[in-house]
Order: sequence, then C-alpha cells, then structure tokens
Amino acid sequence: MPTLLQLAATVATIVCRGVVKFFMFLTGPVLILVFAALLGVCVYGYFFEFIPPLLPIYGIVPVVIFSIIAILLSFNIAFNYYYCVKTDPGQVPPKIESAIRKAVDGEQEPRVRHCGQCKNVKPLRAHHCSVCNRCVLKMDHHCPWVNNCVGHRNHRFFLLFLFYLGLGCLFLTVIGFPHFLTISGQKQAEGSMFMFVYILCCMLALVLAGFGGVHWYILFRGETMLELWGNRVKRAKKKKTPFDFGWRNNLYVVFGTTSLWVALLPRTAELPMDGIDWSAPVLSYESVAGTDADSRIDSDANLKERITIQVV
Repeated sequence: MPTLLQLAATVATIVCRGVVKFFMFLTGPVLILVFAALLGVCVYGYFFEFIPPLLPIYGIVPVVIFSIIAILLSFNIAFNYYYCVKTDPGQVPPKIESAIRKAVDGEQEPRVRHCGQCKNVKPLRAHHCSVCNRCVLKMDHHCPWVNNCVGHRNHRFFLLFLFYLGLGCLFLTVIGFPHFLTISGQKQAEGSMFMFVYILCCMLALVLAGFGGVHWYILFRGETMLELWGNRVKRAKKKKTPFDFGWRNNLYVVFGTTSLWVALLPRTAELPMDGIDWSAPVLSYESVAGTDADSRIDSDANLKERITIQVV
C-alpha cells in the first residue's frame, strides 16, 4: 500500500505537469506573435533607423549590399520559422509493429517498446511529449517559441532558424557598431529606436551563439537534446553514440544532403529517413568517398549491434 507521502508526491507531480502543460498551451500562440512582432521591429529598424546614419559612414554601395544581405537573412529567418511552426515533427503511425521488428535484421528479435502514456508502439528515438500529448519521432524538445515539438520532420527548419536568426543579429550588431558608439553617450531620445534594436540584437547574438551552437554540435554528433543527456555515460567512456554515422551522414539524415552549403538553402525536400527504422539508413556513400574512416558510415554489422543495444 502506498504511503501518504507517496500519494502526496504523486498528486503533486500530476498537478505540476498539468500546470506546465496548460501554461505551454497558452503561451505558445502568444510567443509566436511576440516573435513576429520583434522580427518586424528589427526589419523596420534596419531600413528606417540603421540605413540613414550608416549612409555617410559606409557609402551608398556598401549600404546597398548590406540591404541585400538583410533581405536574404530576413527571408531565411521567416521561411524556416514558418515551416518549423507548421511542419508536423513526426507522428507515430498507428500500425508500425512490423516495421519496428524489421529495424534489426539479426538472430535475436528485439522487444517492441510501447509508450506508457499513449499506449502506442514507440519506435527508437521517439519520446512522448506531455504538451502535445503524443509520441514524436526523433523528438528533440518541445519549443514554446514555435508552439510545436522539434522532431524528425522539422528539425532542419529549427536548426536553420537558429542559424539565420543568430547570423542576422550578429550582422546588425557589426554594421551598426560605429553609429552605436556615436550616439551611446547622447541623452536625447533621437536614437532610441536604433538603440533598442541594436541592444536586442546584441543580446540575441550572444544567446544564440551558445544555444544554437549546442544544437548544431549535437547534430554533427547524431544526437538530439534528449539523447545528449541519455548518452552521457557513453561520452564519458569515449564510446561512439548509437546513431552517430559520421558528421556528413548525420547531416544527410537531418537535411537530406551531405553538402553543408546545400543544407543552408531554404528547402522542403523529402527526408531520406522515415523516423522509424534507424537500422538501415539510405546514406550517400559516394558523397563521403575519399574521406577519413570516422566520416564514413559503419559497417552493417556494427550498425546492427549499436541499434540492438538501444532496443529495450
């Protein structure tokens, strides 16, 4: 029989989860509007607050080039943010038990996992999101800023969103620095809009350098944020994580290309993996020809062994 303390702890856990879920449910749409407003303010600030004082500093030709760069960065930020919000991160199909059992083509048949929350079959790398109330394929985390989970199908849009947002903030920080020095000692409110946009971009550039850097780092390691914590023991023992196929092939799994330059383009192409079967990824062998051994995909035998360890 559970004790009174155990019952109280269980009730407190349920209440806390309900409060967090309700809070995330309410704040998601609000944060989308907040981000859209901040992006609009920054775009307005560049064209109406940055350009006039920067013209005498840099000249007409550099400012035109800056404006083209600003437009491209704004487009990529908006494009990837939109698709990160609208793209389903990957829902577990109702009948996939046979597909799960084919994930390891070995002598020992793996046990099929089931989610304790939604009772559905739970593929490798899938996790249950308490906010979305479902299992998400290759779940990274639930992001309130996009009111969506970041998972298998929208992971690339989230990474590119962080990259271009950080790059855009750094861009405005660098080109606006001369004028910032000029007006930083003034007390009048003439440059207040410029100062707001400039300081906002400075802070976001610093935050995104760390936050975005971690996300891109774990991409090249073939991990998600949830797996980053779960694989800490393997990293401590300097062992390769189960889904690390080499940085080029890790890029291919998320973006559908082994070229970093192509990955940075705004694309909505189909992904090579289905988010369910991780035992035989369709990777581009020609793209990694001539690279060192660490950059190539492991042999089928080693891959099956690593995947088998993960099936519980």
